[in-house]
Amino acid sequence: ATMDGAMAQATLCPVCGSDQLTRTAFITPAGFAPDLNAKREVDRGQAISYAGMTDRARLEPQDPPSAWTEGYGGRLLRWTGPRRLVMVNKGVGQRGFRVCPNCGRSEPEYGPGFTATKLMKNGAATSHQHPLEKGLVCPGVADGPFYLGHEFPTDALLLRLRVSAPVQLGQAATTGLLTRASRMALTSLVEVLGLAASRVLQIDEGELSGWWTPVMGGRPDEAQLYLYDLLPGGAGYARAVGNDLPEVLDAAEALLGDCDCPSSCYRCIRHYGNNWIHASLDRHLALALLRHLRMGELPSLTDEDKDRALVALRELLALRGIAFEENVDLDGTRVPLVIQLPNLRACVDVHHPLIDPLAHESPVVAAARAKFLEIVSLDAFDLLHDLPAAVARLKLPNAVHG
Repeated sequence: ATMDGAMAQATLCPVCGSDQLTRTAFITPAGFAPDLNAKREVDRGQAISYAGMTDRARLEPQDPPSAWTEGYGGRLLRWTGPRRLVMVNKGVGQRGFRVCPNCGRSEPEYGPGFTATKLMKNGAATSHQHPLEKGLVCPGVADGPFYLGHEFPTDALLLRLRVSAPVQLGQAATTGLLTRASRMALTSLVEVLGLAASRVLQIDEGELSGWWTPVMGGRPDEAQLYLYDLLPGGAGYARAVGNDLPEVLDAAEALLGDCDCPSSCYRCIRHYGNNWIHASLDRHLALALLRHLRMGELPSLTDEDKDRALVALRELLALRGIAFEENVDLDGTRVPLVIQLPNLRACVDVHHPLIDPLAHESPVVAAARAKFLEIVSLDAFDLLHDLPAAVARLKLPNAVHG
């Protein structure tokens, strides 16, 4: 059987191995037309309206390339060639669309809170106005829900990323699930590669797009990026990026490293086309990952980075009345934070989000263990974006009363 056939019959997720797979058939619309019977919309004044956003094309599950070009110590592999991609509209809340097979009318599956729509009434399909004939009632019965999709062939550049311990993209305990910081790093890296490629090739920024995927088998040290031509069939840009990859990576590193913004801005990797993922862009994470892939450099944090990450935690400790000391000298090693509890004195270090602290002992951890002190290494990403998760690791009391 082909890969497509095998995937269609699969009962387990090919990435994480979970059996919690859900499937929804998708159909390719022959075209779109306005509803001739639609009522004229009145001016709604200041009423809020919402618009959807086109998602990125996804790689179809298909046979992996047999021949990769290996580079950068085996940490970055590339392949260029034709690939099939798919664009899918999953509707409101990913519930799909109801479609009448007789007249072609379609509408989103709104969910249980909507008891009456053009195609449904009290949970059952009902007759409805024909969208292309004035005053005609269609007796057809809506079917579905379906996703609306479109498959197309194009040229693509595949980049297989392989990080080396102690750098990690996922965790062995959660097979196939990349960490939030890794997802942000990969998203940012895709964006900067597209921008850098457009400048190196001197093409419009809208000619290339891309995304990332986990690798089948759920390896915590691998992920895959892909760039593709937006012109169906391909215009050769993705192949050109593969041929000029060192120059593109140089330009990408310059874009990420020459900015002074705290996470991302319009001078580095933000633009109008990616405004829906601005909150998921972080040039620092992308730069750390890129430098590791190119030079094997381990991501690290400066003392200033650690202090910045600990700001919210220090404020929380003060609110709870928990005593702490900052920048404590421990036999020549700077400890960012020491928390004083009634029966415990705990040292706190901060590690880079892409580093596995269990596989890499920092100087702070080593110094604390040499003194037989309690030491906790917190993820900088959690401290900045998910403080409750970081606090849970410390097991702090709600308050300390003197």
